[in-house]
This record gives sequence, structure tokens and C-alpha cells, in this order.
Amino acid sequence: MTRYISRLYCFISRQQVASEEMMKEYDRNKHLVNKPIKLEGKNENCVFLIHGWSSTSYEMYNLSQKLNSEGFSVHAPLLPGHGTQPSDLENVSWEDWYNFVENEYLELKKRYKKVYVGGCSLGGNLSLLLAQKYKCISGIVLLGTPFKMKNEKINFFTTKFISWFRKYSKKYYPLKTRKKCGMNRLISYQKFPIKSALEVFKTICKSRENLKLINQPVLIFQSDVDHLLDKNSIHKIHKSIKSPNKISKLVPNAYHNFISNQAHSYIYDDIANFFKKH
Repeated sequence: MTRYISRLYCFISRQQVASEEMMKEYDRNKHLVNKPIKLEGKNENCVFLIHGWSSTSYEMYNLSQKLNSEGFSVHAPLLPGHGTQPSDLENVSWEDWYNFVENEYLELKKRYKKVYVGGCSLGGNLSLLLAQKYKCISGIVLLGTPFKMKNEKINFFTTKFISWFRKYSKKYYPLKTRKKCGMNRLISYQKFPIKSALEVFKTICKSRENLKLINQPVLIFQSDVDHLLDKNSIHKIHKSIKSPNKISKLVPNAYHNFISNQAHSYIYDDIANFFKKH
């Protein structure tokens, strides 16, 4: 398992030369890469953060620290099949992910006056599913959350076809994206079970079915050069939800998973202020 954990942070050495400070930060925190985040705050409110597919809670580490410094408790668990080795994703369904976050949310609701939900990519889709069912969620933050994937139908059927012949695939990062977005802090499995990618598609489709049921305050971020999402995802989510309080913001020159990159840490203030306001 140790070799898989070390590979979770592979982008530092393989894809881009990282700054000395970033390497020092990783050396200090590498024991946290595959651990859930649980921080107790000074107020009665909690932020429930859900990481993206094939990643870990650690992508939410810096945001968690910011929110905790503002008084919030923060809970960021590991989704089933994550933080260990790619084969552990093989038999995990989208229902397993949803049931897990639902149970986590209900436990938090027992302990805190208000619970806010935030999610990155797939974590955002799971947040949307929760918000459709639980109107008592006090606010939602979506980070690179797909309404629709780029070339979704073609990619779905291609992935389905490939799954008949291969069990695993490797991640691909376009050179243009690497150069433009400064991808220097990415934590995830670098290969994945193809059947798990199909479960991600199912989660996305399920989450967009009833967006009209969402009336809680929502803050939405998306990279303006996201190579994975349909470029109109942010606008379609914004238009579909019925909340009277919804804000959408594009993050310039950012990779799909921008929340873990310190270059975009300015959005932490936006997120903290959003939760404090509501």
C-alpha cells in the first residue's frame, strides 16, 4: 500500500518541477495524504467537504485550514475506494458513494447547528444530490462540478466499449493544459478501473435530473479552460437550480482540480465569506 500512497502525489516529480516550498509542504504533510480531515471549530457550524473521484481528502487540506481559522468545524472524509489503491475502486458503485456521504451528513446534522456542503468535481455532484433531498443544508459550494462532461456521449460509449477489453486505464493530461494551468499540486490515482469511470458518469447524470429542487444558497466555481467539463457546465447548473441566492465565478487558467493549487488560494476567502454570510 505504501507505494500506492507515494504515487498519489506523482505530479510533483513526473509532470512539473515544483517549487521548493511546495516540496517542503508535501514533506511536512505526506502522512495526511490518505487520511480524512476532522477539525473542530469555535462556532456551532460545520462544513462538510467532499473530494473528487480518484483523489483524497487532502485536496481540501488548505481550504479546510482556512475555514477552520474562521471558526468552522470541517469534516472531509475519504470516499469508498479512495486513498488506498486503484483496485479498491473496482466494485464501488455511485450508490455506495452517495449512501456514504448521506450517512456522514446525517451524523454531522446531529452535532452541529448548521451544516454546509462543498464538493470538488464528483464531490460536487454528490453535494447536489444531498441538497436535492435535504433542504436543511445551509449552503453549497461547487468546485469544478460537471453538469455535463466534454463530448459526454462519445466519451461514455467509447469508455463502455473499452471496458469490454480492458480493466484499467491511465490518466491523460494534455500538454497544453499542463503548460497553461501550472498543474503542480495534484493528488490522485494515476490509473483507474474503467468501470469506476462509468460510475462517475452515472453520478453526474443522476445529479442533474432534479436541480430545480435546490433552493439553498449556492456558490459555483469552474476553470475557464477546464479540459474535462463542457464549458457551459457552470452556466447550466446556475440556470437549472432555483435558488434565489446563487453566484457563479470562473477561475482563470486553472486545472480542473484547482482547489488544491495555492495559485488559486484567493478563492478560499470567497468560500469562507459565503459560508459566514449564510
